[in-house]
Amino acid sequence: MDTSSKDTIVVPAPKHGVHQALAHSYIVYFCGFIVGFVLYFLWDYKLVGALYDWIGVLFLFIGPVLILWAQNASRRSHQKRTDAGETLTHKHFCAGPYCVTRVPTQYGLVLLLIGLGLVLHSLAIVLSTVVAFILARTIFIPKQEAILEATYGQPYQDYKNKVRL
Repeated sequence: MDTSSKDTIVVPAPKHGVHQALAHSYIVYFCGFIVGFVLYFLWDYKLVGALYDWIGVLFLFIGPVLILWAQNASRRSHQKRTDAGETLTHKHFCAGPYCVTRVPTQYGLVLLLIGLGLVLHSLAIVLSTVVAFILARTIFIPKQEAILEATYGQPYQDYKNKVRL
């Protein structure tokens, strides 16, 4: 470690990054969708009603918009954190939908898949998406947040305490 600059604190990079933890949760959603889609053809129970179509179309619109908004906000927030050179605070993590939830991409993906299930009138796709969300929320999102806490320390913990979802 370089000791020439006593003001510099070197934070070791986590063994597994945030994006790897997120990739695993996205794989769970994909597998859940595949299972739901196969069950859609094997299981005779279908959702019936025009209301499902309307709600599904609405979710199919809102889901991708939320995902794109979150990705854009994350990119801008990261750029701000690296360019600013100022002391990091919880406000550096709050951008766009990240001021309401810590995982807006996950919620966007859930809305997208449930919307698809509703439009296809598939209870199997809806249920498999809910199961995938529960798995992601209990296994992979805590891993992601542990990595972020290890990387950013107290400012991220303050953000986590402020934004509960």
